[in-house]
Formats: sequence, C-alpha cells, structure tokens
Amino acid sequence: MPVKDQDYEKVAQQLQQNLTTGLWPEGAKIPSERQLSSEFHTSRNKIRRAIAQLIADGYLRTVPGSGTYVAELPRKQRAATKNIAFLICTRGKPHYTVTSNLFFAEVLRGVEYETRRRNYHCIVSIIDEENRNYNELQSIINKVDGAVVCELRSEPLLSFLEQNLPTALISPSVSSRLLDSIAMDNAQGVMQAVTHLYERGCRRIAYLSGSRGSYPAQQRLQGYYEALDQLRIPRRDELVRICGWNFDQAKACTEELLQDQTFDGIVAASDILAFAAIQVCSEHKLTIPDRVKITGFDNLETAEQSQPPLTTICVNKEFMGRQAVKLLVDRFQEQRDFGLHMVIPTDLIVREST
Repeated sequence: MPVKDQDYEKVAQQLQQNLTTGLWPEGAKIPSERQLSSEFHTSRNKIRRAIAQLIADGYLRTVPGSGTYVAELPRKQRAATKNIAFLICTRGKPHYTVTSNLFFAEVLRGVEYETRRRNYHCIVSIIDEENRNYNELQSIINKVDGAVVCELRSEPLLSFLEQNLPTALISPSVSSRLLDSIAMDNAQGVMQAVTHLYERGCRRIAYLSGSRGSYPAQQRLQGYYEALDQLRIPRRDELVRICGWNFDQAKACTEELLQDQTFDGIVAASDILAFAAIQVCSEHKLTIPDRVKITGFDNLETAEQSQPPLTTICVNKEFMGRQAVKLLVDRFQEQRDFGLHMVIPTDLIVREST
C-alpha cells in the first residue's frame, strides 16, 4: 500500500516501476490523474508533477485532446537511427505532397544535401495538423533521430514535438523555447520590395497578402505598412487583399483591385501570388512594367521563367534546409535541451516585371 500523501518523486518512481515491469505496456493509455490520485493516496498536483517528470524523461508522451500514453522507449535509451525526417505541415489537404509547395521543395534540396554529407538518411512525409491522432507521426518518430518541420501552425502539434522529438522548425507560425527554428526576415524583405517600387515611381502600391493565420504573412504585411510609413505614403487598406497563398484566390483579388481601385504597383507576399497578378493584368492588356509594376517574394526557380521575368525577394531556401540539419546534428552531439533561433536575411532580385 503506498504511503499516504507521499512526495511526487516517490510517486514517479512507482509509476516508472509500472512501466518497467510491463504493467502498463508500450503504447497503452495510462489511468487518469483522478484514478492515480486515488490509487496512490496523494494529491492530483503531485500526480501531475510525477507524470510531467516521466514525460520529460521520455517514459510517457502526451497526445493533446486524448491523454497520456506509454512511450515506446525513452529516447535517451535508443540507438541512433541515422535518419532525419523532413515533414511539411498541411491543414486538411489529403492529396498534398512535398512537390505541391515549390518553396519547401527547394528547402528539401538543402536538407538532402546536408543529411548525405553527414551520413544521415532523409525520410520525407506530410503532416495534417488538423488530425489530432498522432499515431502515424509516432511511427515516423520511432524511425528517426530528429525532424525538420516546415510551416508549423498547430500549438497541440508543437507541444507533441517538444515532448517527443528533437526538431528544427522552418518558417513556423508558432514559437518554442525548446525547439530550434529558422525564419526569414519577412518584414525587411517586403520593405525592400515596396521601396524598390517607390524608387521606380509607384505611389499607389497594392498588396496581396498570405494567410491570416501565418506568422510569415503577418510579418510581411507589417513590413508593407512600415515601408509606406517610412516613405510617407498614406496607408490605404482598400489596396490590401488577403489571398491565403492561393493562386486562384490571388487572381480573384487582383480582379477586384482592377475593378475597384487605381494602383500602379503590386507587392505580392509570394511569387505564386505575383504570378496570378501578372496573369490577370496581362488578360486585361495592362502592360508590365509600363502600366503596373509587380514584385514577388521567395525567388522560386520559376520566377526567372515567368513573362515578364519577376522581380522578387530572394530567400536562400537551400541554406535554410542545410542549416536546419546542422542545428539538429549539433543538438544530438551536444545533448542541448534548448532551442536556437535564426533569421535569414533577404535580397532584392530585380528583373523585367519592374
């Protein structure tokens, strides 16, 4: 019989004994805090602290919205797999693949290059953030030493990764003190684009923005407004359209701008949105750059091939991928338990669209 109101360290030891003796098998859901509190004759707060300790030690894992489960094996006791996962986050897109996103397809090049250079292997997959059942993700975690995760927005998934896997986040929309992250200087990049159009004579500069829930989109929109302020151009919210990183939506937004507003320049939050604007302007016989000057953001390989070739903000995507792997491998070797955060600068690439 457990000692009444024992301290949480002793509770943690007895819980761990349940794990090591097989009373709670791998993958099993453990009893609730209330049940354990009754069984061990102690407070729920001490049960909660004991569980937190076992999660930190890798014996348990939490699935948000579901409960706490027995981990397959504490990570610190596993042999290195020499595998690193490259995971792109989606939201309810069952047919989405890595090649659906041209930006992260180029990031993957850097990841593959660096994993090969360091004698690791790369496992590539897609994560649906709206699916709270992490069984598929857990099966990937069991095969890798760490992961590069792109465009993460989900707080529950962030919490799951913090507890279960060394991770480097690329262009996330969440922040973590525990995980490494690599972002681009989004605001400064858009400020470069707006300033460039101003120097080319534009005074009514429209803006095509990405998704509302995206940190990079928010930062780029802020850069647009900051550039207008610095250049003493009045802010005109009617010249801003939210396109959600979607080509068709960007076409519709550009059509709206042409019907309702007068403008002489468009700054797009991504090259894909800029391509949509170019297509609509061309369909309306608006010559580029004489009538409308257009800039993008990302410098995808297709930017130079568009008609006209697109002026854009260059992000070194392969470098971001290489750096993510470097951070992970250094973390393995140093046994570092805190995150490092990098911001990659941007450059303006001037082409015929301006």
